[in-house]
Amino acid sequence: VGVLELRTHLPQVVEKFYADAMFYTGFAACVAGIIIASIKKEKWLYRIILPVSIVFLLYIGKSGYRFYHHSYYIVTFVPVMCFLAAYALQFIKRTNLQLMLLGVIMLENIANQQHDFRFKQSEAYKLSLEQLADETSKPNDLIAINGGQNPQELYFTHRKGWTLKEEQLTPESIDSIAQLGCKLLFINLHNSQIRFHYPVVKTTNYYLIYSLKVN
Repeated sequence: VGVLELRTHLPQVVEKFYADAMFYTGFAACVAGIIIASIKKEKWLYRIILPVSIVFLLYIGKSGYRFYHHSYYIVTFVPVMCFLAAYALQFIKRTNLQLMLLGVIMLENIANQQHDFRFKQSEAYKLSLEQLADETSKPNDLIAINGGQNPQELYFTHRKGWTLKEEQLTPESIDSIAQLGCKLLFINLHNSQIRFHYPVVKTTNYYLIYSLKVN
């Protein structure tokens, strides 16, 4: 299933390599490294790169949809790309040009992630999740939250459980996870206005918490 998802979203898959991993100049250096290594038939380099690359291909094949929707999946392959880029840069004889390209790669990647250096006030309400979870459940209780494919809010609760997409917010789906031991359903009111007939445990401006305890 994962491979089929990747085949139908190849542009998004490729984008993870050039837009998220090393950005444009770094990615170009990585590609240059692959080309130079092929021309020079660097067998020692193949022995290092190929096994890791094969494992990574299996990894993204298994990840499928998650790979091209979440930037952090590419992180495990970034060291390989950096190695290839460094291999290419060594063939530039002028040290000042090497340093200039390294500087461009660094600046591009920092600029590409500059949004991660700022705290988003619009997301601050999620920090209340740990307290809400502590007030309404035990540390070992399983919960569900309508976070879609992003497990961020589940992490903030310090609980294990399920993150549900909008189409999974049905009585049938929720009853099924309740049978599996899910005790609470957290509804982020920013993401959904769907209401259920389960007992309400707590309501805030941002979250509606239902009890799913099976009698």
